[in-house]
Order: sequence, then C-alpha cells, then structure tokens
Amino acid sequence: MKKAVLLCCVGVAACSRPQQPAVKPDVHYVVGPAWQAGAAWVYPREDFSYQAMGLAVRQSASAQPLTTDGEVRNPLSMTGSHPTLQLPAVVTVINLDNGREITIRVNDRGPAEAGRELGLSPKAADLLGVGAEPARVRIVEDEAASRQLAEVLPGGPMLQINAAPREAVRQTDLGGSGAALQNAGVSPQPEQQAALRRAGYGSDSYPVAGASGPVAAGASRSDSALG
Repeated sequence: MKKAVLLCCVGVAACSRPQQPAVKPDVHYVVGPAWQAGAAWVYPREDFSYQAMGLAVRQSASAQPLTTDGEVRNPLSMTGSHPTLQLPAVVTVINLDNGREITIRVNDRGPAEAGRELGLSPKAADLLGVGAEPARVRIVEDEAASRQLAEVLPGGPMLQINAAPREAVRQTDLGGSGAALQNAGVSPQPEQQAALRRAGYGSDSYPVAGASGPVAAGASRSDSALG
C-alpha cells in the first residue's frame, strides 16, 4: 500500500512539473562588442570580403539555446562561429589537408580558444573531415550573400537606413532554423527572399554548397546540395 501511494505521489509530481517554454528565435544582424578569447581580446568588425587561412575546430556544446545572431542552436545545421565577422555571414571553407570544401552560415561568436579561426557545427565538421584535432583551412567569404543578409535582417545597416518605423512589427517565417524575420513594416523583396533561401533560411535545409573533394566516410555527393 505504501509503495502504491509513493508511486502515485511521484506520478502527480511529474505531471505537475512545469514545462520548459519553447525557445523563441530572434534572428538579427549583429557585429557586437569586443570579447575575450582566452587571454586575448578580440574586436568584431564588418568585413564583407574576408579571406584567411587558419585552424578550424569542432564547436563544443553550449549552454546558451540561441546563437549570437539569435538562431536556435542545431548541431545538424551547416553553421559555424568566427571571432570577428559580422553575423550572419556566408563563407566557403576548404580543408587544406584533404581538399574537402563546404559552405556554411557563420552565426555565432567563437571559438573560445585564442588562435582558432573558425568553429564548426558537428555536421559541418563531419563533412569537412574535422575531428578532435584542429584542421588547417582556408576561409573565403561570399561577399554578395553576406551583404544581402545585412540588407534584409533586422539590425542590418541598410535596413536601419531604409526602414523608418511604421505600423506594427511583422514576422516572416525563416523556415529551417525555426526563426522569424522581424521587420518593422518592411517585407523582403524577391531578391532579398532569395538571399535568405541561399543562406539556409526559408526552408528545412541549411547551406551545404560544397562537400567537394574526397568524400568522407558516411558522406555522399548528395551532401553538396542544399539540404
């Protein structure tokens, strides 16, 4: 009898436990303040023609549910982190050790360790062939795609200039990231909508415009399509 009462109490407690509210995305353009990577201070800045060579690492798990630019974290997305680039940005990443190439959306600050040029989501790291050790990579920004994101996302320099406040805030579904584009009375134009789709918004896919070169175990040529 006591056992039955105890089980009943446990069941009632489980049912009465409040559910965690769903995380709401707030996708926006951001440069952000200086931050500290290890012992070094890093100063984010706009750079739409960024090119560099350095070390890429797998992103470690984060307790924060949202990325720096307000996306819901997703280990299956083709995304990454960068110390200084404006967010979001679209970049091509080439693994100099195996020749593989992918395109990702940079949407977060990092890596936290100084001397690392790029952090990769688990999916992006797998496709690029990056394991537990850092990999030598070349990073080339897609200037046109990055500029278009800056023009259409809330907080972007072009949006601040062109969009005077009027009406109520509208929301446009950004699809695959589960995000909403909050736009003060301004709807994206067709070319801007196309830019969002190319960057992985507006569908259930994320950019994987690459995965060329030798194919990793478990990967296939089909991974080079958006999705």
